[in-house]
Order: sequence, then structure tokens, then C-alpha cells
Amino acid sequence: PEKEMSTVARPAFSTYSLTVCALLTAMSVVLARVLTLPAETTRISLEALPIVLAGLLCGPIPGALVGGFLIGLCETFIKGSAYS
Repeated sequence: PEKEMSTVARPAFSTYSLTVCALLTAMSVVLARVLTLPAETTRISLEALPIVLAGLLCGPIPGALVGGFLIGLCETFIKGSAYS
């Protein structure tokens, strides 16, 4: 008995991945706003920690989307510009 191949397409992101990425994006924005320590020439922040966790838990593509696209989009809505 051979296994039949399924013709149903799998979604690119599972519900778990979407949920985890959304929560980690929100955590990164909050950490960037609340837990930032200004230094003389730079700022010290923990906002990269949720981005790294997204990459580890969901894979490189969702991690890159969280770190690159979604954080910039949220910062744009909050500040009016993505880069400060």
C-alpha cells in the first residue's frame, strides 16, 4: 500500500506562527518604548530580544518579517517616521 499524496496546499504561516510573531512584535515595540536606557552616544534597549526569539521559534523568514517590516511599520504609526 502506497501513501497517497495530498493535493491540499499548506498555508505559508501556521496560526501558531502568526500568533507568536504578533505577540513578539508587540513585545518588541513595548520594550523599545518602555525599557530604553539613554546613554551618552547611543541608547541601550532590549527590543532585539523578541526579534531573536521570533527567528528561533518560527524560523528565519518570520523572524526577518518581525524584525524588519513589522517593527518599522509599528514605529511609523507611533512616531510618524520609522527612523530617528
